[in-house]
Amino acid sequence: HTVGCGCGENLVYLQDHCSFVLGVDIVPLAVAESSAALARAEATNVQVCCQDILALTQPTLIDGGPWRFDFVLDIQTFHCLRRVDAARAAAVYAELCRPGGALLLLTGNADEPEERGPERLSEAEVRAAFDGTALHCESCTAFRFEWTDTYRRQPFKQPPLGWRSVWRKRAPRNLDSEDAL
Repeated sequence: HTVGCGCGENLVYLQDHCSFVLGVDIVPLAVAESSAALARAEATNVQVCCQDILALTQPTLIDGGPWRFDFVLDIQTFHCLRRVDAARAAAVYAELCRPGGALLLLTGNADEPEERGPERLSEAEVRAAFDGTALHCESCTAFRFEWTDTYRRQPFKQPPLGWRSVWRKRAPRNLDSEDAL
């Protein structure tokens, strides 16, 4: 599942590595571009939805499965959603992950000295983003985004800093297990 699917390049990549891929974006043009990229790639295991991730209607998925995923990818979308409703955004991401599922979240980094996009978050803000949900942070590391056309047009020698964080949804405790005794 990709939140904020943009032009579809990540969906095209993921469709070769996953049994089913879902991309969600609120921008109709992004959904159209993603759909075109997937058609060019002849992808058959991918679905794209034009939806507000904070108010999902959860249409029927072409694979027939539930809206719970083993892997959720967010590249520079969460920091926008948290400005609208941080608690709801965190809850939605936790809902989208199956128990044991992972979220890969790429956000801006407050250690980037220049205001140049994406929105810069501190490591503490990233690590606290899913407090109160079943998601726990396995890692949070600084990195540099790859060059994009937008970054190349900026007068900087390298792309902006980001945070790469990996989150895992805790499985519910089995009260019948020996661990519960």
